[in-house]
Amino acid sequence: MRNYLPRFFFVLAIIAALSLSAFGQVSSSGSLSGTVVDPTGAVVAGAVVTVKSVSSQEYTTVTNGEGSFTIPALADGVYSATIVAKGFKTAAVTDIKVNVGTPSSIKVALEIGAESQT
Repeated sequence: MRNYLPRFFFVLAIIAALSLSAFGQVSSSGSLSGTVVDPTGAVVAGAVVTVKSVSSQEYTTVTNGEGSFTIPALADGVYSATIVAKGFKTAAVTDIKVNVGTPSSIKVALEIGAESQT
C-alpha cells in the first residue's frame, strides 16, 4: 500500500497542474471587429469608429490600412457604433450584440457626402 500512495499523489499533482491552464482560457469579455468600406467596396483607412454601450461606456479606435478595426475587451451587452471619415457621411450601426467569449463583427458601407450628414 505504501508504494501506491506516493504515485497517487504524483499523478494527482500532475492532473492538478494541467487543469490550471484550462482556467486561464476562460474569457470574461467579448470583442467587436469590423471593416469599413466605401460605396464601391474599397476599404476606408483612417475612419474613426466610436462604440458606445447602453451604460454610456465609450471606446474609440481608427481603421487600419485594410479598413479594419478591433475593440478587444468589451463587456457583455448591446452597443452602437458611429463611424466618421473625411469625405463620407457619418454612419451609425445600432443593436450590436456582444457576448462573452464570442467575437462580434460588423461591416459598414459609408456613403459619399459631408461628415455632418447622417
